[in-house]
Amino acid sequence: MKTRDNLKAVFKLSVIILSSILILLLSSCIFDENVYIDFYEDCLYMMNSDGSGLLKLLDGFSSYAQFVPNRPLILYRGKNNNLYTIDYNGSNINKISDTLEVKQEFPALSLDGYKVVFISEDDLFYVNMDGSNLKRLTYTNNVFERQPSFAPDGNEVIYDSWNSIKDCYHICTIDLTNLGKDTLLTSNYFLNWPHFSSDGETIYFTKSGTNEGLYSMNNDGSDIIKLISEISAGFPIEVSVNKLLGDYIKIGPK
Repeated sequence: MKTRDNLKAVFKLSVIILSSILILLLSSCIFDENVYIDFYEDCLYMMNSDGSGLLKLLDGFSSYAQFVPNRPLILYRGKNNNLYTIDYNGSNINKISDTLEVKQEFPALSLDGYKVVFISEDDLFYVNMDGSNLKRLTYTNNVFERQPSFAPDGNEVIYDSWNSIKDCYHICTIDLTNLGKDTLLTSNYFLNWPHFSSDGETIYFTKSGTNEGLYSMNNDGSDIIKLISEISAGFPIEVSVNKLLGDYIKIGPK
């Protein structure tokens, strides 16, 4: 009887071990790279919006990938946290940020697809999509620039910043032609995701803390209007002159 119980125990243990091995094999192999993607594989893929045409573009680390407007290119943060572009077929990889490490925020693309603004060393940097004309836009001590985006004409960048000494927040613009800076708004509470309207006349942003919500103001900082209350900081994206698309978390009463 004891021998039979021992055999049963050995059999159960064998089944557990074989099952574990099978699971490991399934999770570490790719049967067809265009069908099955390993959940921990560090690669960059592209596919059609209906899920067809899955194509591996890149082996190795990549993040913050986005399509470049009006050009068959993808912009991404890759090796050593530098900025790269790659063609739709996975060829012509080009590093465009030199040795600068890009902070963990989405780089901003101009609407024509030829300009990029990104955060590095807590300051703003600009570069053309081909890697030329790399320049530093801000030189600030104890001020941390964040969340840049382009004006529709591509000649101006808007962003928010935090002054760690004064513990206050700003929404600022900078002219790419003469590097002239203009502070449009200052607050003791978080100001987030400033974004131009499609005609460049209005700026949308979110504010947290007292009077939190989604706001709009003129492009000179005047006529501030609260559009939505009781939301935390979101990411407003202007999709037409009269419509906003955003991701918000409502924290007020239902």
